[in-house]
Amino acid sequence: MTVKPYIISAVSLAVCMLASGCGIAAKVNARNDLEQSKAEYKECLHQNPQNISACEALRTAYETDLKTFNVMSSGIQQGHNSTVHITDQ
Repeated sequence: MTVKPYIISAVSLAVCMLASGCGIAAKVNARNDLEQSKAEYKECLHQNPQNISACEALRTAYETDLKTFNVMSSGIQQGHNSTVHITDQ
């Protein structure tokens, strides 16, 4: 049985579109999580202006969501360095 080249191309294109779509959804979810934790932290600070330490857990959650969002947005996996050094020869 021979598979037509256009079928292989169509399947490959569909897989690529699905894979990139998942990445977009993950970025949207990370942004939504970030906005939610930011709002909760700001509300806590507003409710506790004399006791900022009461918001420590929310601050930590916000910072974690911020780091996650930045990693997702940059496309760089945490712990990996993708720096390229170019030198004249």
